[in-house]
Amino acid sequence: MRVLSDAPSTEREAVVALAGSTVGRDVNVHLYTESARRAVEHWRVRRALRALDQRYEEQVAAWFVKPKGWDRANSILQQRRIVLVTAASGSGRRTAAVRLLSTDDRGGGPIHELPVHQEGLDERVLDRDDVMENDRLLLDLSSAGDDIFDTVSSKLAGFWGTARERHAVLVVVLPEQNVRDLDSEFADLLVPLGRPDGTSVFEGHLTSYGIEPVRHELRRSGLVQVVDHGSMQDIAHLALLVRQAQDRSRRETGFAALLDQALAAHADRADDAAAQVAGQSGRGRALMLASALLEGSFADTVFEADRLLVRLLNLHEEQNHEFEQPDLRSRLGEIGVDIGRDGRVRFQTFNYAEAVYRHFWKHFPGLRDRFRDWVVECGRALPSVDGDDVIVERYLDVCLKVNRSADVLTAVEAWTSWAPPRAALALSALERGLIDSREGWRFRRRCYEWSINSGLPVPLAQVVIAACVDVIAPNYPQQALVRLHHLSRHHDEEVGTIAQSELLRLGSDRQILRRLLARLVNPKRSNLHESHDRGLFLAVADPERLLTRSSSGRPLLAEVGVRSALVRGWAVVLSHGTKAEYEGYVRQWFEVATGRQVDDGLDVLVEACRADFGALATLASAAYRWLEDTGGLEAEARRRTVRGLLRAIDDSLETVASEDDWFGEGQS
Repeated sequence: MRVLSDAPSTEREAVVALAGSTVGRDVNVHLYTESARRAVEHWRVRRALRALDQRYEEQVAAWFVKPKGWDRANSILQQRRIVLVTAASGSGRRTAAVRLLSTDDRGGGPIHELPVHQEGLDERVLDRDDVMENDRLLLDLSSAGDDIFDTVSSKLAGFWGTARERHAVLVVVLPEQNVRDLDSEFADLLVPLGRPDGTSVFEGHLTSYGIEPVRHELRRSGLVQVVDHGSMQDIAHLALLVRQAQDRSRRETGFAALLDQALAAHADRADDAAAQVAGQSGRGRALMLASALLEGSFADTVFEADRLLVRLLNLHEEQNHEFEQPDLRSRLGEIGVDIGRDGRVRFQTFNYAEAVYRHFWKHFPGLRDRFRDWVVECGRALPSVDGDDVIVERYLDVCLKVNRSADVLTAVEAWTSWAPPRAALALSALERGLIDSREGWRFRRRCYEWSINSGLPVPLAQVVIAACVDVIAPNYPQQALVRLHHLSRHHDEEVGTIAQSELLRLGSDRQILRRLLARLVNPKRSNLHESHDRGLFLAVADPERLLTRSSSGRPLLAEVGVRSALVRGWAVVLSHGTKAEYEGYVRQWFEVATGRQVDDGLDVLVEACRADFGALATLASAAYRWLEDTGGLEAEARRRTVRGLLRAIDDSLETVASEDDWFGEGQS
């Protein structure tokens, strides 16, 4: 493998951009394979909206309608920095929680969701490490089973104590049936929320799409049934169908006609799909399924997918020559599918494809394994499918409907096992699973299981790294750090170095840097007695970054928790590390202290050596070697720094000696 320094400048720039950080002078970063690099870049351009990122918050704000009880919940949150909300299923309780967190402007970072399942061996539910200064935290228990609810709720009081100390803000979403089981101390923090006005929610969604509703059309019977009795998800879906009907229309269409199309498409088409499937032969059903899952693809792609499915299902070929059989357009027409002017296939009935592919997965349970194999093979054999988010979204949808999320993970592994790997397709599938509010925890757990496998195939490892950085980290930063930390120990040097590079890049965020330092000095989750973790700690403990002041004027080094972590880490490095490991980093701390004319960094180093005469001698020796490496005006500045360091060492020794004398007197 070539190292970064051997590569042309254009490739070096591409790798640095992909890794997301400036590569240190002593670190050789191996190149991604060209195909994997391009796949990741392609995916990052097309990637879906994150579950809780700022754009999502802005979208919610555009159409949100306050339910009854919202003002009281907001008031409690502002005063107490915690509120528990409950509401009926389908009333938008999670969305209300997101909007409540959006009203708090003291944090400024993304909303972090607290996991309610144990997703890794070194992860815990409601862990102190999951909360940092001024965090905005969401704990959604609305769909948790009784066992999970009991486990999490029993830890809530202790966790909230930590969150309060760190000035975090927390919104907890509860299911109605478990409210009575809460501890009494939370009684005055609980607010029942009502159902928002459905018509207003529908109007809000339409307006966000740039569609001006006609008021008198909003009270027709079919629409009233949805907005007055449907879930908020149903209402949002209906508004989306109106927009899709507008996109599908080839000419200017009035709102009434668009609403008619959307209402017809919103109706349950399961019976229609079942009746049509029942009347088809095996070959006709194969073409229906291919057309449904790949609707919007080119006709040639659907044709090839159909042939793959026929082969995998062992359907008998007709005896007549293909040239004597009906052509593709005729066959598609027989199942109600058109080929548009753009060459893409679409069902003649709007929003019918979903009912078709769901029917096959639901009502042919014995064929689900073969359906999975077919989708995997489509990803390998049909280049036009690679990176198609719509196809991946449909596949995830049907798998989750029949409790087969493992089939999506199987596809991810398969798509990264070929040469070249279908990394963009695998990333799209993994991303869709990770952001799903129902099953996302299963995908995060699988990412953990992959990450602790130091022999994980390189393409899959690259996919997991990208997913950790772009999908998991924004809302589950602690989980992302855990997985990247494990991947940094990968047997393949390229994978390990890229994972470490991504950790360092994420560490440019002050919140994440705090988490990373805390993890690296925790003996249960890291091992600074090993050279790998010592090297990572030294790279993370960048004095320039630690001394940079935030908007509040306070550097990270001034925080008690950060300073304590640095002292613990340096204590192990100076006691167990080699000169080759620490020398360059110690000099960096000396140079920053000299340039900034501050002693904070030097005090950390001396405190790390406290009562360890060998470590103090190591530190002093490093300072003398650094002093000997220059002359002129810089030499005087260095001498001042070294004199300050030696005074601090002397003070430390005197303090230790006086403490020894005190203890001696106490014992006599």
